[in-house]
Amino acid sequence: MDDLMVKLHNKRDGQTEEDIRERENIANSEYETQKLFNSSITKDDIER
Repeated sequence: MDDLMVKLHNKRDGQTEEDIRERENIANSEYETQKLFNSSITKDDIER
């Protein structure tokens, strides 16, 4: 989507770019947390 489409889309949703950035940041940090959590689980843990 080009910038204009994004802006129109955001206006329609009543969301500011800041709202969207914040949501992306939350999603990214949740993803990072999940990655850390997954990497700390070993096969032995799963088999228990």
